[in-house]
Amino acid sequence: MGNGQVLDDQRKDWVAIGSLTFSWLATQNFSLKLQLDAHTAFYDSALTELGRNSVQLVLGGAVRPGKNWTLDLAVGEDIVVDTASDVVFHIGINGRQW
Repeated sequence: MGNGQVLDDQRKDWVAIGSLTFSWLATQNFSLKLQLDAHTAFYDSALTELGRNSVQLVLGGAVRPGKNWTLDLAVGEDIVVDTASDVVFHIGINGRQW
């Protein structure tokens, strides 16, 4: 963690961050995905939003409507409540081989 001017006296010196992703190719043109993202607290604070560890669950999938591009759709939820955005929607378009 670098130096900062906002809440610098409460900022932790280090934060552990991890991510785990599972993907299942259901068909040649469709895959399902599950992802867990987590990090330890960034600040020493009694506020849940700042002082607790966080875990988010992302569920989604990808569809290949054309030969060289995919459409990714996902929704994310904070499973450790109030430590991240309540719900996040993801839409991505990729122009690449599957």
